[in-house]
Amino acid sequence: MNQHSLSSKEIKEVGRVLVNIVKRNKITKLADFQDKLLSLGFAKRYTHFENLKYVLNEVGIDKYEGVYTFVKLSSLHNETKECWRCLENKPLGSFKKCYRYIKKELNICNTCIKDESRITGESVPELNAIYEYLQFKYANVLDKSMYSKFWELALYGKSSSVNV
Repeated sequence: MNQHSLSSKEIKEVGRVLVNIVKRNKITKLADFQDKLLSLGFAKRYTHFENLKYVLNEVGIDKYEGVYTFVKLSSLHNETKECWRCLENKPLGSFKKCYRYIKKELNICNTCIKDESRITGESVPELNAIYEYLQFKYANVLDKSMYSKFWELALYGKSSSVNV
């Protein structure tokens, strides 16, 4: 059985760096973490598979929908946001960061946008742009009711979120 070979101080140090790497990059492979740690000057022993997997687990990072992101919140990562459609608190990595009109995350999570895309037929980038412009243009008057599942009434004859 393979075990990690890092002290608690080293785990905390590497964990802090890995949290920053995940916040700034869309990492899909462990080799990308290894390359980034080596380029930052960490010794090769920090990039061994067992050590890397243990530290990722300690800070709450795991693969979700093909990308490494925060799946459980740790003391090193406490930034969350509530999705205005599903009303769940999720890590910031679950929200699309916008740069054209607003310089922050959308109010609706990626999962809800993919769900809407699947049902309505609109592309994900198009929906991201629509919601970004909505947040930019109507920032002062937006509320959670504007993010309801508007298509449910037409498709199913009833709605779980739209009041008519």
